[in-house]
Amino acid sequence: MGWNEYSRTLDEIVSNADASGAAVLDVIQKLPQVELTALLAEVRLIKNESDIKEGQRFESIFGGFPTIKDPIERGLIYSVVVDAERRHTVSDLRKMCAQYVQEQPLFRALPELWERIRETPDGKKDFELVSTDDLEFVGDFSAVKYKNRFAFIPHYLPSQLLAWASTTLGTKFFVRLDPWNCLDVLPKTILKEIAVRPANPSWASDMRIYRGKKEGARHVLEKMDEPTEENKHLFWDFHTKGIRRLEISARREHDDHFSMMIEELSAKEEKSNIWLGRCIHLDSRDPIGTEFSKCRLDHIDLAMNVYMDETMLIREEQFLDEGKVVDASCRIHLLRYNNVPFSSLLEMSRYFFQSEALTEEWIVDQFPRT
Repeated sequence: MGWNEYSRTLDEIVSNADASGAAVLDVIQKLPQVELTALLAEVRLIKNESDIKEGQRFESIFGGFPTIKDPIERGLIYSVVVDAERRHTVSDLRKMCAQYVQEQPLFRALPELWERIRETPDGKKDFELVSTDDLEFVGDFSAVKYKNRFAFIPHYLPSQLLAWASTTLGTKFFVRLDPWNCLDVLPKTILKEIAVRPANPSWASDMRIYRGKKEGARHVLEKMDEPTEENKHLFWDFHTKGIRRLEISARREHDDHFSMMIEELSAKEEKSNIWLGRCIHLDSRDPIGTEFSKCRLDHIDLAMNVYMDETMLIREEQFLDEGKVVDASCRIHLLRYNNVPFSSLLEMSRYFFQSEALTEEWIVDQFPRT
């Protein structure tokens, strides 16, 4: 087996996992013993000692494969599981970023939703978001009910954020629905209700960015070898969530147009040659000097940026506060509100971004209390 053939084998495993809804590990474990033995023999020819050691590290996490006793073979088969999981991650992210098309399961089951896709100012469908008019959020806000069927919210959009936004900003907005899934019965695991966290006290500042000016900031997590009582939250953010930094860019192109972008970058999938960016973008027509508490946004949207391969390497060396950065390999919007208070940015950031430490550090720096 060469690397090209091995790559095709991984694609087949991922395809079977997608088709069956099973985990990659389960697909490999259910291979007939003859196929499993042949796979091990062929993989042994292309894998090296470091691959085997990496596979052995994951043995205690995954478990399984009772018929494989040899430590080297167990390391080899777990290295296949790891490779397939990484490829599955890439496949899932590409599916998440897919534009809406009428042939997808969601629109085959509920064709009326096709007419509810958000339209851009020039009257074209954006093929990413659906209006929440007549949609009923159910359970923990990870699903919606429409015409007695259930559609689902991507897990990158926190249920707590949706619960807070619906309660605080209103129920009319645009949201991303998973186009690959639509059920007649809601899974019991998402029937539970969710509590809405009260908003923090209001913050205030004037919009003192002048025409043609740009301001930015960067909050970086440094690598820590060992956790301490003082840095344990930062250690967890860096090593478990993969958070690397939070970047902010704000600019005023005209007297009556202010825009801002905030992106939290995670290297959690770096071994799959992927960086993920949780991105918030907003703009406002309020003039210079408008009090923060009185400022309203034309829109605020949340999106996921996926940087793959060469694009990941380029993005790693670029910073929003220094200027334009490379376009993501793929990108999908998750949520959009129009005409809401600027202050909504703060709670959305707290719910959406994964590093509480970096988020609060930025908020305290950018929006001092009065």
